[in-house]
Amino acid sequence: MWTSTALLPILLLSVAARNDRRQIIPSTTSSAPAPTTSSAPAPTSTADAFRVGLAMNTDSKADIASFGRGKIGWYYSYNTEPLANTDGLEFVPIIWGAQAARDFTGAVAVGTTHILGFNEPDIDGSSGGSNIDSTTAGDLHNLWTSKVPAGILIGSPAVARGSKAYFQRFLDSCGPNCKYDFVPFHFYGDNADDLVTYAEDFYATYGKPLWLTEFACQDYVSGYVCTKDQVETFMDIAITFFRSPNSPVERWSWFGAFPDYAVTNPNGILNTDSTANEQGKFYATL
Repeated sequence: MWTSTALLPILLLSVAARNDRRQIIPSTTSSAPAPTTSSAPAPTSTADAFRVGLAMNTDSKADIASFGRGKIGWYYSYNTEPLANTDGLEFVPIIWGAQAARDFTGAVAVGTTHILGFNEPDIDGSSGGSNIDSTTAGDLHNLWTSKVPAGILIGSPAVARGSKAYFQRFLDSCGPNCKYDFVPFHFYGDNADDLVTYAEDFYATYGKPLWLTEFACQDYVSGYVCTKDQVETFMDIAITFFRSPNSPVERWSWFGAFPDYAVTNPNGILNTDSTANEQGKFYATL
């Protein structure tokens, strides 16, 4: 429930952003080149910064250099196709939903090393999820992963916060030979310590490296959106944990790198001209 009606415009834009960035469903006639890694662009990031990512879409047009040279290492676009002008960042494709799974032929962009599974299949489309029941998700996961070229690491579906029960049902459906090498997951809330606990619990349960592909200091249950200072504190605590020895979180990407998002939401990390704002630069330094 809302604690203040003043927060309503902020949350509505946040929900719209969560919906908009996900609706780019891969074409059924992909022209992606044949799988290979021989001519991948050389990443500009150091090995450590290579863990730091961006969640973007076709509206982002992010000026990667504005984050600081070598500060960002990878991105995904809620699609199987890379974006233009991304300054040599590693691109990670995603099999966003059911149709993308059925359409996937195994063709991936040059240089692909990892591929992400379904985006929030546990929630409906009005909230930005791909809305796939767990039984169907297991069947479709087996379908598309059977076509992934050898050597590419596979991500499981990324469920929303609090959906471990769904994830377990998905695994039961997927079966004993379910192919996944790492577990993407999402977290929204206003307490970074809750994120730490959640990540540790996920890892303890499933024992696979974690990728936090969406996180922000915002609670979609209460409607609370953090202030700029709270966002920075949340980022600092979370990423300090990610970088700590034996952390289960292998890579992360903040939500979100969209030009208009920061106009009303302090979680936005781009200016309207697609350069990194103060929050974006702070994120990149951690």
